[in-house]
Amino acid sequence: MVALTTQRQQAVPAPTWTLHYGPKDITHDITPDVLGIRFTDQLSGQFDELTVELEDSAGRWHGAWYSGKGDTLSLALGMVGAPLRPCGIFSIDEIELIGPPDTVSLRGLSASVTVGLRTRSYRAFEQTSLAAIARRIAQKHHLTLEGHIAPLPLDRVTQQHETDLAFLRRLAEEYGYIVKVTPHKLIFSERVRLREAAPVNVITPQAVSHYSLRDTNTQNNKDYGLPDVGE
Repeated sequence: MVALTTQRQQAVPAPTWTLHYGPKDITHDITPDVLGIRFTDQLSGQFDELTVELEDSAGRWHGAWYSGKGDTLSLALGMVGAPLRPCGIFSIDEIELIGPPDTVSLRGLSASVTVGLRTRSYRAFEQTSLAAIARRIAQKHHLTLEGHIAPLPLDRVTQQHETDLAFLRRLAEEYGYIVKVTPHKLIFSERVRLREAAPVNVITPQAVSHYSLRDTNTQNNKDYGLPDVGE
């Protein structure tokens, strides 16, 4: 006699989210119209991004609800029954209206990357160190410098019409670090230590309804410190 057993399929956790427009929680107002929410958490030297796509057959986002560029969105993500994780505050940078059928797409960039961090400068640093430069730029933008930076002496380094963000990213990559800006911190992390660190979370294929993996050797050289403010 052959005994047959069936493995009970693990239920996929249900995702959930909340979205604030400025101080107002708009989650309930927009849930029926949401077509998609995409959050990109960049690892180093680039803007975190948020895109919210909405159905707008009623024309609300074309009229009374039309967003002002510079207004803010704040997103929290998670699973039903578990605490939500804040993804940050995003300044609306682009509004795209499409039709028919009428839809609207709101694109936000991390509000922690301020206009000052995106403004080009030209200056020279002499007889200094990577840590001293990072500390000086952090203080300039009222950020707390976080992370261990080895004592790397630098005879002379020139910021050649680069934004502070692009300049820090260039230096960080040259000396084996990554740099990330959050609303209150400038974080330097050593690549070697990150690779050796234990994972903070493990996601298995059984825990998601769909996944896509891409392996490429094409480097993305887009400079998120550009264009100039006002362009």
